[in-house]
Amino acid sequence: MVTTGWNGYYRLGDTENLIVVSEGYGSTYVLQQKRLSRCQPPKMQSMYPINYATGSLLFDAQKTDRFQQHIPIVCGGEKEGMFSDKCYRLETRTGNNGRQLINTAKPVALLNEFRKGAASISVLDRTTMWITGGRIGASGTLSTTEWLDLSMITATSPDAGDQNETLPTLAQGIPLPRPLAYHCLEKINSNMAIVYGGTVWSEPEQGFDALATAWTIQDLDAPQVLATPILDANDVWTPAANMTRGRYLHSCGVVRDTMNARRKFVVAAGGGTNSSRSVTYWVELLKVDEDDSGKVVHISDSWQEGPWLPTALAEAASATSDDQTLLFVAGGHESFSAFVPRERIFNLKCVNDFCRWTEESAELMSGRTGAIAFIIPPPLGQ
Repeated sequence: MVTTGWNGYYRLGDTENLIVVSEGYGSTYVLQQKRLSRCQPPKMQSMYPINYATGSLLFDAQKTDRFQQHIPIVCGGEKEGMFSDKCYRLETRTGNNGRQLINTAKPVALLNEFRKGAASISVLDRTTMWITGGRIGASGTLSTTEWLDLSMITATSPDAGDQNETLPTLAQGIPLPRPLAYHCLEKINSNMAIVYGGTVWSEPEQGFDALATAWTIQDLDAPQVLATPILDANDVWTPAANMTRGRYLHSCGVVRDTMNARRKFVVAAGGGTNSSRSVTYWVELLKVDEDDSGKVVHISDSWQEGPWLPTALAEAASATSDDQTLLFVAGGHESFSAFVPRERIFNLKCVNDFCRWTEESAELMSGRTGAIAFIIPPPLGQ
């Protein structure tokens, strides 16, 4: 059975490993030196969400092994029509060949909302996961956000199982400027993030809009920001330039120019475009300039056309390298009506303001959509 879901994007580690996890197929793949090998399927709990989950990669500085330092967290989603309010930690084991493999998914916390189609990033030195928006129920769209601190994960008993009463509840955070689902949330740097695109879900017969709006938020490196109660989201969100095309379920990332370290591009690639549910190959870029200290000094007042994707693509997994020089896009599909999951993997690189897609020689072993992608460095010596 083919299942679809929300894609997450994770920009930590380096480009040695690209790990793509698909709850729908229950498999893990590792891209290493352009060879795609299959790992053992994660052993999920009975109600582990398989569709439209979101996640982030947290960093535990107390660990000494660089693979163990990076902690993949997956939250929310849907399984067989039931929405989830749980967050899971993907954990590792040592395989027969001595390699570390993602093998188990353990519940570690509860969301305040049953949500799917949310977007998330890691903030506060990658110790906190910030979850935003998503769908709730058959026709609702959320503007609420919540956050999960690393201490919640380490405090959870390994024997907690799937019992709600033993799991901590996430803290509520700053609301989005409007209800959003199937949107993108990306960090420009440790202090600033941008949310763009998405849709407001309603009853199917009423249709829905593919949104072109974008907003930025600053001071994400201040611990009090996420927890500060506010009455008006406009107090913290600043409107950014609208994209030229509305889109949802698109691939996204922030890519640094390899020849100009002070220039970055916010990327919006593919996605669904309107209520007729067509899929696009159009790419848009928002130019961002920083000073030598990494502070944003200018954001363009308009999006520019970028290099087209090699094919129309929606619901592809995306992940950006830790140095922000490569954006990987894996899987996805080309049409909502003639739904065929794809296996291809592309990367985007920008040099001297010129960005280009390159197809990887490796492919996913199975076509898949809505996967969640992580970039994690392997253990030392592997």
